[in-house]
Amino acid sequence: MKIVSESACTHKRRFDEKRNIAYLKSLSWVLLLSVFLDFINTILKVKFGMSSTTQITLSIYIVLLLAIYIQVFKYRGFTVNRVGIYLLVLLFFFLNYILFENSRSYLSETNMMLVYFYYIPISIFVVAQIDNWSYASEIFQKFSYLSIILGSIGITLVDYSNSLNYMEFSYSILPFIVFIYYSFRRKPKLINFIAFLVGFANVLVFGARAPILFLVLFIIMYEIIHFKARGKFTIVIFLILGSTVILTIFVFNDALTNLLMQFAESSNSRFLTKIFNNQLIESQGRDVIYTEANYALENMGLEIYGVFGDRQLVSAIYVHNIIYEFLLSFGYLLGSIFLLIILYLIVRTILLSKIEIIKNMAMIFTVALFLRYFISGSFVIEGNFYIYIAIMLNLCFKTGEIVKNEKS
Repeated sequence: MKIVSESACTHKRRFDEKRNIAYLKSLSWVLLLSVFLDFINTILKVKFGMSSTTQITLSIYIVLLLAIYIQVFKYRGFTVNRVGIYLLVLLFFFLNYILFENSRSYLSETNMMLVYFYYIPISIFVVAQIDNWSYASEIFQKFSYLSIILGSIGITLVDYSNSLNYMEFSYSILPFIVFIYYSFRRKPKLINFIAFLVGFANVLVFGARAPILFLVLFIIMYEIIHFKARGKFTIVIFLILGSTVILTIFVFNDALTNLLMQFAESSNSRFLTKIFNNQLIESQGRDVIYTEANYALENMGLEIYGVFGDRQLVSAIYVHNIIYEFLLSFGYLLGSIFLLIILYLIVRTILLSKIEIIKNMAMIFTVALFLRYFISGSFVIEGNFYIYIAIMLNLCFKTGEIVKNEKS
């Protein structure tokens, strides 16, 4: 009986391991899809003169979704409880459609169809069922190589600068640059260091300001958190390198400035251009939107406008700030509750968790997927927000299972 029991346990561990790897690969493909679609669609438009690639984009979404569903079915992920959760989430949007007439046109748009039938199902049936993130670094590392290669070819050969939105590109590739840095710091390899530099250069040349600042923030957070865990020799090396960089910048300040100005002009780098114009953190367009949002909040009272409520109160596509968006959509009470739940997930996983893999994954995905909503984007229409919430809920409430797996 003991031999049979041990054999059953071994079989279950192998099954769980294969399931986790399959689900992590599925998550990687989901995040890579925007990078891949940018590459394919730009080639079709620039090189083949296609005016619309909507059908091809939709076909790729469907193929990937079916491939992921096959994995979920294989590993018995379609449970009654999870189907019930999925229906409850859809009920939330249906109630918004019934109760808030002004939101109806937004709730039936194409991007919301992707949220209902692509991102939310993947969040519930795939992401939420990952119970061992120790494979994430190795898996995402390979996808990071592909992402950075596609981005580099797109910038140098496919003419991204005249065909693609720089903000979409930089936010799409950001998760993979963050992950490649994380992989390099865990296991220093020359190829990872080179990949990181190339990815960073891609965003520097053709990217928005915020993703670069978010990447720098992650590096600082990661190094501070792991500083005490290093040996004295490593700390000394870091201090020497840091001092060397600071001294070099101080001594060759004018030469470096001129060199960077020339590079900014030749590459049309938005990030460097904003630095030299003293506009790194300035945005006149957002300032106007935030003024309107503040006025709306001051005069809102107990009114609730439902999802997309911010569109009705500011003269912009969306309010460009997740705090304003929650409050203007759900009112002071519900909006504050939703924001506090997200804050709780972040604090519990990054600041309070004692499990290194949880802390690292939470930092990576918070920087790569979430911080952008404080200055750009709209959480309700972008699928990565739902992926992020599923990841954080997973990391927050599967702590016991992760500990159990690590011990076994």
